[in-house]
Amino acid sequence: MPNTKTIYVPHLGGIEASYQTPGLDTKKPTLVLVNSFTTSSELYKTQYANKDLTSKMNLLAIELLGHGQTRCKLENWTYWDTAWMNIQVLQELEKNGDIDQSKGVFVLGTSQGGWITVRMALLAPDKITGIVPLGTSLDFESPKTRELGCWNAPDDLTPNIVAWSKPADSSFRPGNEFADFLIDIGFGKDCDSSVRDFWRNEIANNYRWFAWQIG
Repeated sequence: MPNTKTIYVPHLGGIEASYQTPGLDTKKPTLVLVNSFTTSSELYKTQYANKDLTSKMNLLAIELLGHGQTRCKLENWTYWDTAWMNIQVLQELEKNGDIDQSKGVFVLGTSQGGWITVRMALLAPDKITGIVPLGTSLDFESPKTRELGCWNAPDDLTPNIVAWSKPADSSFRPGNEFADFLIDIGFGKDCDSSVRDFWRNEIANNYRWFAWQIG
């Protein structure tokens, strides 16, 4: 079972936003964590166990639209929609008495999550105290960014997009080849085998066919 909870927010006609936290305290500032492409809130599981962090701040990982256990009835959305969703999650948690945004809200985003940090700050400058874009680029995926070492998404992902552009049946699960590509660029080709096994399974489970069948 996922280690997440869900909370309803009204954006896009209603979203069940999935989040993970080791605990929330209204006396502490909040650090929102935004995961990288196709990962989940499990990306930050080491941080959840770090007492040096949790003793000083709330760690709140919110899974983006299209990631983890977050669900929306619409099939199309943008990174701006995830940013709005995250802002509404913070609002709902404050209404529920779980956090106090006046204590400070910071946003850390890994890779694509870095784009969300900036969008949240632009949409709610009165609420976002600071941002930490991590391993990201604030330029679009241009030739310049590729020259600097960023991935070449059109070349790297087009084969998968073409292969997956037909209706899937109930047997669909992303294969290890796709997962390994993401693991290699995110964790390194020499990452521990336990890390590779975990994310192979996590990606396959999160994107299997029936996980996205919404009634």
